[in-house]
Amino acid sequence: YKKEISCDAFLRGGTYLLENDVYIFFKNKKSRVVSGKIILDSSDHELKELLSKSSLIIIGGIGYSGLNPKYNAGFGLYRAAVTDIEEDKRRSILFKNIYDRVKKCAPDKKVIVLTHTPVCDWTSEQYNTNWVYVNGHTHINSIKKTRDGIVELSDNQIGYGLSKIPNSKTPKYSYTNPKWKLNSFTLDKCWYDPFEKYKNGIYVISSEEYKDFNIGRGIMNNGCNHDGELYMLKHNEMYMFLLKTAKSLCLLSGGQRKKIFPNDVQYFYNNLDLYSKKVKMVIKPYQDIMEQISDEVKRIGGSGTIHGCIVDISFYSHIYVNPFDGKITSYWAGNMMSRLPFDTIQQHLEEKEPQLLNGYKQECINKSIPLIEKYMTTDNHNAELAVVPQWVFGTEMYEPSRIMRAVQYVWEQNVIRIWNDNILSDTMETNISDHQKNIKQLE
Repeated sequence: YKKEISCDAFLRGGTYLLENDVYIFFKNKKSRVVSGKIILDSSDHELKELLSKSSLIIIGGIGYSGLNPKYNAGFGLYRAAVTDIEEDKRRSILFKNIYDRVKKCAPDKKVIVLTHTPVCDWTSEQYNTNWVYVNGHTHINSIKKTRDGIVELSDNQIGYGLSKIPNSKTPKYSYTNPKWKLNSFTLDKCWYDPFEKYKNGIYVISSEEYKDFNIGRGIMNNGCNHDGELYMLKHNEMYMFLLKTAKSLCLLSGGQRKKIFPNDVQYFYNNLDLYSKKVKMVIKPYQDIMEQISDEVKRIGGSGTIHGCIVDISFYSHIYVNPFDGKITSYWAGNMMSRLPFDTIQQHLEEKEPQLLNGYKQECINKSIPLIEKYMTTDNHNAELAVVPQWVFGTEMYEPSRIMRAVQYVWEQNVIRIWNDNILSDTMETNISDHQKNIKQLE
């Protein structure tokens, strides 16, 4: 099994057609395509071990239509390629068997089932509510989303639209295909977590395990190459990593060490859950602003990536949300040392990102970017939005953004990389409530 799996196709930036194959993204590091034959021939133990190390799985194939009473091979669906309904059923069963093996061995993993025919054409069993099903074939766009988590996307199909033939004596129509486009969707938290099965507690781990955890979350890391004992603290899916030596206790932030007090691992484990909850409470108004700006930037065609106090419009163009007073500013930066701010977002786009200007103007007409439109004009440039308590920050622009990036790991990666005991004090409850009220300014 291991020898056979090592010979499978690796994706190296090219294109691979999945037909009864399974694409596996391993530990956020490398990709591999595994044939349906290997999936079917492997034992449950082997397949579970293989899939447990994945951060994303795609099951791909036509799927076929053995369960469709009308639109099947007998109807002429596949022309001369497949003409017999029994062959259609055989191929449907083959794909379903591959699907069932993955469903049995990786039910809780992030899985996309990508087929040509609808799910009901090749299986009558229940959907996996953790997975996303993408298909077409019917030429009728639809989206299925249920309260229990079922997601089936069939909303980007080429249809059979009718168009009237000009200059004909009697009304005549021809079939036309509308202009096609690529749709996309996002999956939340495509992680590989080596500590997923660990219960709440304190564990001594190796540098390699620490590196594996970070890479599994998409965080580049070389491990912890310092003397001392490395601890992993886990409580309710929240993590914290500490390095203890005879002289000090350090909180690990990637490859960096930060001394923390008291010198007691148990103290930090006891407060881990409460600390993470309070951090999320105090940051939520600011986080909501950042995420809304990110969504609006994406609407006009920009990147929308959030890092710290900054939302990327492009590689050089950004929006900065001041955590002290909530003011937002768009700027262009060729490097870390120089920044060119603009009075309005429109001026910024006209001078530096003209390819986004039409999208911006159209979204203004659609009233779909209220934050950018309202708070990034000359008249409202000094308007205040949500702010963050002063305990987090220094004074320079990139310093608070760097620290906010560390705080961002709490809600995005479930990892604590910054600690301040003030957040645990009872007096912070009132301050948290006051800061949350700032969000009302948006109503």
